[in-house]
Amino acid sequence: MLIAIISGLHANLEATLAVFKRIDERKPDRIICLGDLTGYNANPNEVVDIIRERGIPTIMGNHDAAVCGLEAVSYTHLRAHETVLDLVCRLLLEKKKSKQHSLHHDTQQE
Repeated sequence: MLIAIISGLHANLEATLAVFKRIDERKPDRIICLGDLTGYNANPNEVVDIIRERGIPTIMGNHDAAVCGLEAVSYTHLRAHETVLDLVCRLLLEKKKSKQHSLHHDTQQE
């Protein structure tokens, strides 16, 4: 059984598309995501949509938890990270935040 494990996509759409192009070439039996779909880059909605559309089981990363309001930003001491998190929170629509939370919640049920 071939399993693809991904993590740390951090709202980077271009990298996410490149990763999935390679994964699709390899045709794994299963894909698992270890979280951190959001943070650092400008496309959280698109990255979350790709993961949801593919039905990939996902663990909630610390960046995902912070964006959903489930974890404080205290995991970092850099003000720059807080600024990026503020930007991501604004970019990630309320509807998407709810969907992302449910994505991680659904995985817990499996």
